[in-house]
Amino acid sequence: MRKIYFIKMLALLLPLQIFSQTSVSQLTVTPDSVATTLAQAIEGSGVTISSASLNCGAGGAGTFSYPSTGTNLGLTNGILLTNGGANIVANAGSYFCSVQTGNNFTDTDLTAIYTSDTNDVCILQFDIIPMGDTMSIKYVFGSEEYNGYVCSPFNDAFGFFLTGLNPAGGTYNGQNIAILPGITPATPVSINTVNNGGTMYPCSATNPSFYHDNIASPNNDIAYDGYTIPITSVIPVVASATYHIKIAIADASDEIFDSGVFIQDGISSNQPNTTNINLLNKQDKTLLVYPNPTNGILTIKYTLNNTDCNEAVLQLLEMNSGTTILKKNIACNATQTQIDMSELPSGVYSLSILSNTNASKNIKVIKVK
Repeated sequence: MRKIYFIKMLALLLPLQIFSQTSVSQLTVTPDSVATTLAQAIEGSGVTISSASLNCGAGGAGTFSYPSTGTNLGLTNGILLTNGGANIVANAGSYFCSVQTGNNFTDTDLTAIYTSDTNDVCILQFDIIPMGDTMSIKYVFGSEEYNGYVCSPFNDAFGFFLTGLNPAGGTYNGQNIAILPGITPATPVSINTVNNGGTMYPCSATNPSFYHDNIASPNNDIAYDGYTIPITSVIPVVASATYHIKIAIADASDEIFDSGVFIQDGISSNQPNTTNINLLNKQDKTLLVYPNPTNGILTIKYTLNNTDCNEAVLQLLEMNSGTTILKKNIACNATQTQIDMSELPSGVYSLSILSNTNASKNIKVIKVK
């Protein structure tokens, strides 16, 4: 009730704030509701993103840019997903961010973090293929709930939920990878897990080293009253396997006081066993296989430079025994071929392209039943 009463009072004062305040923010936010555009805006090196979809309230998502001279956020460009309005975040810290989108529903991954996160939901999801054995995502979470509603039921939260093959065995099934690094047990990022303590709901600071107080040290760039420092989540993956990522955020317990997550352009994979076909040190020849894992037809896309390549050979080996399963010539001027793995036993295989220069790069292929 105290929160509702506070909002009613602010409603009387907010028009004066809107018309009297001139934003000098260096942060630029452009609303965008096209899922593919948003997903591509955070596609970095060593990954391929596809099949994007967006379920978000009107004006709740967009792209952002922040010049290198702007140091308050720690990120330079990418996307912003909010449980309210995206464009109004580019205002001074004294600005009040609160938009009700009415996009209310239950997402079980979000409510696993906090049961009341069902209001003003915004979800971007897509498939992603990493080229290396890890993926990394850099982000900042901010909110208007700080600092007054820390330790309250208004615990806005978000998550990066990953589904796909776990290289340690089994699968990730909607595993939240937006957790605080170095903290045990695994701790998701939310109002109540990263803060400098509460005022209206008095409590001690929780993980304050990850927190920037935009009330104590306000700026002219970001409207949220508080936000995290840049956090990078790193997760082990299987190279060339297809994964699904769902990025979700919601309002807890009501539809007011916005929160948002900035995601840096560059969800990336480290490519330890790089898939570049490095003929004569050229870096623009790529090798991509999908679906991986596979239980049937495997599609192989590649690009070779004809001036470097007189002939090339595609080779498939069973990794445990080193047995050659397949070896065939492929055209240097082609871009795609396929092999049928449906009759092969389940296991791990090594696929490579060898050129006349004897350059070769391998990629692991997982065969499942």
